[in-house]
Amino acid sequence: MAERIGFKVDGSFITDISRTWFWDENRPYEVCEELLLNCLVTDQLTLNERKEIARDILEGKSKLTGINTFTVEDDGVNVRPIYKKIDEQARKIKIQELKFFMDGNMIDFVDPYSVFKDIEKAKDLNVQTYLQCATYFWYEDWAIDKEYLRPYEPGDGMSFASEHDNTDGGLWLYHHPEIVFDAIVKCNNGELYNLDLNDFWDAVYDIIKDDNKFSSFFFKKRNENYLAARRLETVPDIKNFSYSEKREYNDARVKDVIEFTDKWLSEHEKPDHDDEAYKILQYDEMTHVNHALKDDSRLTGNRDRMYLILPDDYEEWEGLIAPNGDFYSCDFGGHNAKAYHIICVYPSKFPNLDYENLSYMDMTNALDKLLEQGWCATRFLPSMGAYINVRTDGKPLTKAQENAIFDAKIKHNISVDLSPIGY
Repeated sequence: MAERIGFKVDGSFITDISRTWFWDENRPYEVCEELLLNCLVTDQLTLNERKEIARDILEGKSKLTGINTFTVEDDGVNVRPIYKKIDEQARKIKIQELKFFMDGNMIDFVDPYSVFKDIEKAKDLNVQTYLQCATYFWYEDWAIDKEYLRPYEPGDGMSFASEHDNTDGGLWLYHHPEIVFDAIVKCNNGELYNLDLNDFWDAVYDIIKDDNKFSSFFFKKRNENYLAARRLETVPDIKNFSYSEKREYNDARVKDVIEFTDKWLSEHEKPDHDDEAYKILQYDEMTHVNHALKDDSRLTGNRDRMYLILPDDYEEWEGLIAPNGDFYSCDFGGHNAKAYHIICVYPSKFPNLDYENLSYMDMTNALDKLLEQGWCATRFLPSMGAYINVRTDGKPLTKAQENAIFDAKIKHNISVDLSPIGY
């Protein structure tokens, strides 16, 4: 005996399924439209009018209600214009094309702010593809067959990219072509050609800086490197100066300190023996620095950097960093001497120091005294390489001090362990 089966069709179900097909399952627009047109059969509407209603339903402006017999009502809860879906499909196609291009031209997308090796040297070796980049940037030079751009033994000498480094040793953009695409759209209207690299990396930073997917330890350090490089764009790079340019630059630095000490000495009287110790030391030191810099016979090739008691633009990697980020360069082995001169000429910066026990020749503990007062130091030893002396007053470095360390590191292309400052 045959049974009759009845069923009911809910307008809200048709509305939901048509939107799911189109927006979530990426079914063709025509298929989703046909589903809705079959539910809008009526002699009172033209085909174009029915198509307009179907489009409004898919966009979220209207919805179907009722059982079996449907009514069109306003919706508006989640309106998504159709053109955005079409744009998104076009975007996905372009990203796939970009990924294919990156696979063969990865050298153009290696991140200079998270890479461990020199990009220009890689270009000299004609490194191009992703696999070639992975070989060059992940492996020590001795482990690479440079003729064929491949490691002699996979894994042997692989020290530049760890499994925990989600910057992929500088190659992370290969796995995020959507970021490359969005950055190029943002800075160059989507055109790969005539791309300004500074604008491109600015756009990349803007995209990732607040994204939790890029908030790891490695990306934090990467972003600090980027910010340091941008700050340094206004800082003179004296290492690339000609001899005459360096001489002129150093002369200007000396002149600034002479003018600074001249002005100070003109405004202060020589203290007598009953004055506080810091006043006597300060006056004597200002006089000593002033006379030393004015006496050309005492100036060496580096113009006696220990007497240049004004902050500078990271002239050397080695230096002293105040809590406000001011950087005072010094020569190798010159931290104590520079620290002593700073302590003497700026007593207001060190109100807790015992100036009674500071004699003119007592420089041996000057650096320790600065560290106790919240300063830090960038240093170098042949046996250790570059390293950092952190402040010993029990407080973390200020953000200004961290910035100064990154600035000096980037300017001098120094490889340094940043774990003492939390990176």
